[in-house]
Amino acid sequence: KNVLDLGCGRTPNMSILSKKLGAKLYIGVDLNPYVKLPLAVLEGSLPREGLRIPVDEKGGFIKREKNMAELKPARVFEQFAAINKIPRPSKHEEKMIDYLKEFAEKRNLEHEVDETGNVIIRKPATPGMENKPCVILQSHMDMVCDKLVDVEIDFQNDPIQTYVDGEWLKAKGTTLGADDGIGCAIELALLDSDDIEHGPVECVFTVDEETGLTGAFGMKPGFMSGKYLINLDS
Repeated sequence: KNVLDLGCGRTPNMSILSKKLGAKLYIGVDLNPYVKLPLAVLEGSLPREGLRIPVDEKGGFIKREKNMAELKPARVFEQFAAINKIPRPSKHEEKMIDYLKEFAEKRNLEHEVDETGNVIIRKPATPGMENKPCVILQSHMDMVCDKLVDVEIDFQNDPIQTYVDGEWLKAKGTTLGADDGIGCAIELALLDSDDIEHGPVECVFTVDEETGLTGAFGMKPGFMSGKYLINLDS
């Protein structure tokens, strides 16, 4: 078993989870030929250039204001918009857990919540891909909650207000929640798709990565069973 960490550095979460799998940990930033592996896993959903907000035909930044519905890949940003409506500070991920459970139930996908609050959603292989090795996609639910001094927000109850500014997706006076909302969105986009060929997939969403890694530490052996694990922490 091998774990490929595509986060921004050597994330402690992946060290813990790879040990639970009995797997060797590879760091994506050190393995340049493999950094597009998640795009191969999601081929058909994500463009080769990844998650960059579109530029114009000449490669310049698009200056006009846009909304998230215009961003590509549409399925990913649709999920990210939904996630940012859900309050999910560290140690208070209950609403996100409920959202993930409801998401799986609506699509008749097998899912499980462990005693720590980690969620796993399993999607069977598409026809003809049943013999492919199972791939685990992993992200964390919680986000760092910070704001400007003059902004009033209750992070346990209020949504994040996002907007597009040129090439940037931003939040109004608060942290954006892309760490790791965009990782969760990629997983949900795959789970929601019906036009992407893939082998068996396990999508794992851990709790409390930002303030204690309690989700990773509390996960019991056997919760995940895939052969390969790709970390989607942004």
